[in-house]
Amino acid sequence: MKAKLIESRAQPGRWVVEGNLDFETAKDLREQIIAAMRHVQQSVVLDLSQVERANSVGLSLLLVAARALKERSVELKVEGMPAGLRSMAEVYGLDEWLDA
Repeated sequence: MKAKLIESRAQPGRWVVEGNLDFETAKDLREQIIAAMRHVQQSVVLDLSQVERANSVGLSLLLVAARALKERSVELKVEGMPAGLRSMAEVYGLDEWLDA
């Protein structure tokens, strides 16, 4: 399944990721993330609750978003992270963006 990054109309600054975060979708989603984060002026929430499957590529994509936002001192928070991806993030010390 193709991955998409969708901006929430109801909640500015909230972006929903849908689909699979894997090697097949990484390049296209990476470009979507870079383009979207380039124009963000406020804190960002990446909602991963609609992600169907994810592997380590998902963490790489989170780092892409974080890097793009850090350049402009914009805060990143990640919510709805799939359990497997959450475990990987904790092992790698990337869990500072996770929701409570």
